[in-house]
Amino acid sequence: MRLQMHLFESSMSWRFSTGACFIFLLFLLVSLPTFPIFPALSAAKPQVDVSIVRSSCPPGCECEEVVGKSERHKLSVYCHRGGLNQDDFFNIIKQISAKVTTLDIEAPFEKPNRLLWDDNLNRFKFLKVLRLVNCGIPAISRSLKLHSLEVLDLRRNNIDHISISIFSEVPSLKTLILADNLLSVLPTGVFTYLRNLEILSLAYNNISELSANLLRGHGHLKTLQLDGNQISVAQLNDLFSDVKQLKRLELNYCKLQSVEKLRFEKIASLDRLGLAGNHLGTVPSIIFGNLRQLSTLDLSDNGILEIASHAFVASNITHLLLTRNRLGKMRNAFRTNCFAGVHIVELDLSYNQLENFDSSVLGDSQLSIETLHLSGNQIEHFDAKLTHNLTSLRRLHLADNGITDIPAALPPEYAQLTFLNLSGNALEDFPDHARQLFPSLIRLDISSNLFSSFSMTVLHSFINLLEQVNFFALLL
Repeated sequence: MRLQMHLFESSMSWRFSTGACFIFLLFLLVSLPTFPIFPALSAAKPQVDVSIVRSSCPPGCECEEVVGKSERHKLSVYCHRGGLNQDDFFNIIKQISAKVTTLDIEAPFEKPNRLLWDDNLNRFKFLKVLRLVNCGIPAISRSLKLHSLEVLDLRRNNIDHISISIFSEVPSLKTLILADNLLSVLPTGVFTYLRNLEILSLAYNNISELSANLLRGHGHLKTLQLDGNQISVAQLNDLFSDVKQLKRLELNYCKLQSVEKLRFEKIASLDRLGLAGNHLGTVPSIIFGNLRQLSTLDLSDNGILEIASHAFVASNITHLLLTRNRLGKMRNAFRTNCFAGVHIVELDLSYNQLENFDSSVLGDSQLSIETLHLSGNQIEHFDAKLTHNLTSLRRLHLADNGITDIPAALPPEYAQLTFLNLSGNALEDFPDHARQLFPSLIRLDISSNLFSSFSMTVLHSFINLLEQVNFFALLL
């Protein structure tokens, strides 16, 4: 017996209409076990009372109040519908409790808010998180005064300048996000009062010059995002001198032609480095000797055609992102011993125009790879070379590869997978013995395929044993 999902004439048919979709989903919800979409919520925690506040919640917003014996009172307000004007903003501020701890006003991209800063925000003495995202705000008020504030997120606004003393009354701030604004000049001392700052994002502004000593004295800063700006190598090197303790640096889409002259030895504690979307052309092996603690490197979208021999030999990288390069253009793009001396745990080779992949090129990393991304290539078959000897592999992404069927037998590495992504392919059916093929599988993504039916065997012996299944673009 099969559960049909396409339109056909039969008394047993499940018609592909709104009602049928509802019935089908109801059937699955009844026949499948309860899927913990948020597993963390089931973990043992101190007793906490969570209530949805409606009486004092502004129209179009959602409010949540958390009260617990071992936790401090939390009141959160979320307004995400978009299309708000200044009067709406004023009414929101007026209506919510002065004890609010999180105020999150974020508009969808297609329905932005049109707001100005409102100094009535200063009445929220307990506010720890303030997000005003995609709100069209042209400037931050000089009267900003929120002593308890720890997170200020002002992404996707129209802020084009910041005065020197503007942050003098937010001394507790740890995270400042000013990405996707119109900033071009940052005056010296603009961040002087933010001595507790840990995360600073200036990504995707119009910054081409940095003032001297811009971040001097910020010993707690761990993450700096400068993506999408065009800052000279010399000024970046000067900046590095003031942030020696930095753990994460993002220089994606900064039009860098080379990184050889960047003084990475000044930030030797770096754990993650983002260099995606530049014009490097090759793996910058020269930097690894100065970044012995670097574990995550993003080289996506850099026009890389090949990985040279011993390209990572001096590194301790465990997470390597090489998506959207051109590694499928050359026959021997992965040179002999290209991964020698490194033990990669996660490798992303998505969207590289690869027609096949031989896992033997991973060398020493064959035994350490846990997550392999091969989506968006032209790998249409489950060739044994794809996963050969990947004894630690647990998560495999094969989305958007034009795969049409799952063979009756698979290489042994598939039996150890806990997550498999087959979305965006051309699959029409799942074999009845799928559980034997994937006995360890917990999560499966088969959305955006050509499925019209599932056999009852597949439903009961495979799908209903999984914790999460994504199909029809719905997470069950």
